[in-house]
Amino acid sequence: MNQFTFKLKNKIFLYNFKLNQHTGKECSERIVETPLAFHFLNMFDHKNIIEIGAFTPYFLDEVNHKVYDVDDPHPVCDRTDLTETNFSFKNKNVLIISTLEHIGFGDYNQKKQLDKSINFLNKVVSESDNYLITWGCGYNTYLDNYVETQFKDYIFMRRISATDWYVDDKNKSLSSVKYGTPYRCANGLVIISSLNL
Repeated sequence: MNQFTFKLKNKIFLYNFKLNQHTGKECSERIVETPLAFHFLNMFDHKNIIEIGAFTPYFLDEVNHKVYDVDDPHPVCDRTDLTETNFSFKNKNVLIISTLEHIGFGDYNQKKQLDKSINFLNKVVSESDNYLITWGCGYNTYLDNYVETQFKDYIFMRRISATDWYVDDKNKSLSSVKYGTPYRCANGLVIISSLNL
């Protein structure tokens, strides 16, 4: 790979180095998450996509799928309490980018209920037609531990510099990665997907 690309098992992606309010002046996990999210959106009819958490509205000029978020002020968002809403994911393709770790974690003036993120994850995986879920590990260690011990099929990407990531199949220890150290934001990324990435 070169300095502009990263590879998952079956596909090469371009890093997204575009800076905006979410990436800030330095690179973060967004350089990996945005090309994965766009790949997901391009695979399916937008009327059958549900996005949990307002991620893609900040990178797209036009949003043609449903977006739910607990607090984000973006005008395309349907603001709703993600811990309480009884979503149905049947016949839907679900995109969750850097949001699952906040569900039930007590963020955004919500009550802390750590099992909510796990319940939400299991519901998406069991009900939806397709899904792509990512989050930076080391933030919600309860969720990290669940996935590491109970979930066989996840991809772990490790950050090795300010701008470089790689899939680490040999050492998938999420607990060994700290959020914000040594690089800003996530230093490890969990990817759970029904797609053959």
